[in-house]
Amino acid sequence: MIKERVTLLRELMKKKGLDYWIISGSDPHMSEYVAERWQSRAWISGFTGSAGWVLITHDMAGLWTDSRYFLQASQQLDPDVFTLFKSGLPDTPTLEQTIKKYYKKDEIVGFDGTTLSVERAQELMKQLNINEDAIKYDQDLLDVIWEDRPLAPATQIMDFSVKFSGESREFKLQRLRKRMISENIQFHLLTSLDDIAWLMNIRATDIMYNPVAISFCIVGPEQCRFCTNLSRIPEELQSDLKNDGVDLVDYSSVNRLLANIPADTNLYYNPKKVQMALMQNIPESVTLISGLDMTTDLKAEKNEVEIQGMRDAHIQDAVAMLRWWMWLEENVGKIDLDEVSIGKKMAEFRSKGKYFQALSFAEIAGYKGNGAIIHYSASPDTAASIYKEGILLLDSGGHYLNGTTDVTRTFNLGTAAENEKKHYTLVLKGHINLASAVFPEGTSGCRLETLARHPIWKAGLNYGHGTGHGVGHYLNVHEGPAGFSPLNHVSLKKGMILSNEPGLYFENEYGIRIENMVVINNSSKYPGFLEFEDLTVFPHDVSLIDLELLNEEEKMLINDYHDKVRNALKPFLIDEEKEFLEKKTPKI
Repeated sequence: MIKERVTLLRELMKKKGLDYWIISGSDPHMSEYVAERWQSRAWISGFTGSAGWVLITHDMAGLWTDSRYFLQASQQLDPDVFTLFKSGLPDTPTLEQTIKKYYKKDEIVGFDGTTLSVERAQELMKQLNINEDAIKYDQDLLDVIWEDRPLAPATQIMDFSVKFSGESREFKLQRLRKRMISENIQFHLLTSLDDIAWLMNIRATDIMYNPVAISFCIVGPEQCRFCTNLSRIPEELQSDLKNDGVDLVDYSSVNRLLANIPADTNLYYNPKKVQMALMQNIPESVTLISGLDMTTDLKAEKNEVEIQGMRDAHIQDAVAMLRWWMWLEENVGKIDLDEVSIGKKMAEFRSKGKYFQALSFAEIAGYKGNGAIIHYSASPDTAASIYKEGILLLDSGGHYLNGTTDVTRTFNLGTAAENEKKHYTLVLKGHINLASAVFPEGTSGCRLETLARHPIWKAGLNYGHGTGHGVGHYLNVHEGPAGFSPLNHVSLKKGMILSNEPGLYFENEYGIRIENMVVINNSSKYPGFLEFEDLTVFPHDVSLIDLELLNEEEKMLINDYHDKVRNALKPFLIDEEKEFLEKKTPKI
């Protein structure tokens, strides 16, 4: 099927006079997860990872992806059709370098301009260094050959109550306009779906795992234009939006609205999020100013209502996980279990939590060697059976009206081998190192990340992903701008919520990751300093700990954390569950 699709695309490329076709796999809003309509990378290649680029020529098809997906891509791609390019490795040419290697005079490079950001498109054109007429981005070839392509989603939009958000949309618009005025900005174009959902205090289910609505938003000095499919907004919410100064217009009207931006005004936009095709509508008389969406900074610093909601959501989430852990231990080795069935069971327990809405991402259940595939996704056809031996990695989370969760634990299902305990303990040491950090205001995530890696580096080991990402409040589980990675220089601020998730992975053997979510608070001891508070309240698997590798302070921190877990969860547990929790959190 993949081979036939590539053939159809090549035939259409010839008809259109195109020699290279680039597929970003994104949607018109540069979302991390995309609705079925825009899952173009998966449709043309069979690779289902959330990051990657496809290049199709008349005699070559290539896919570029990063280290998180090397194993997954090698398993999903047909080697007779696609070549896997492992991005970031010294000997791997970039997509642009590959085009330049084969490019001949008068050849045409094409892509769908609605699914490539301004920044990426400009970078592509700069690196290719070819005549502007040799680049075409005004058409979507897949729309021609993709039979029964899904329509753009339009699920019902719900009002997100101030009870949970902590701030009204009217107040948020005031905050945004205050920032715009301070920077002499008259209009702000928003295309990032979670930013729009936050600003408008709305939620929807247009994209699986992301509670957002396909939409655009243009904020001006007095008016705010919200562009979406209007038929899915309930009458009461339409009235509330209008009363708060929001004009409702159809999704496709964004082109007309941009074309009518008044002359000699400043329009602010995020080149990482705005699609290349939209920019063609803006009059030349308008001054373009680019940067991170102003709402992204505002959204990242959670208010007290959001933070308390996240605390409460994590308690409910941990109760569900603890019940799942009890169920697993009672049934492993007795009934047929596999990676899919245990994931479904976790979702079942989680769905009973107060305010539960949906999963925040697809469960990643990796047993033994599958745990070494960082973003592994089991399917009913490929799921490994689970027995009372080895170790299991489970990365999962949920959306609740009062918060979003993302937690990873590695579970011992049998008698742990010496190397498994050693590697688990190294990851735990790194996790504790970062969680207990006290740091001055203005410190960036890249500076703190080394704390998590240090014990692992000392053993001559490393892992190929960032140590943490920002998390939304009943919004996207991956949220900017801050994070723990070597390239993230954003200053950490009070109220930001991030994940803390170091790991180790051994191909075909096992994977280990420990992940908590943390909120940044003012230091309880030192003025001008910040510290982390663990939001996740779920036990570490002490049966995987090599106590000889821990110092006394690390033991104390683990014991203190388990005291916090017991105090948080016990009020919600029955006696049998309390006993299980006590057994899993002994003093070490």
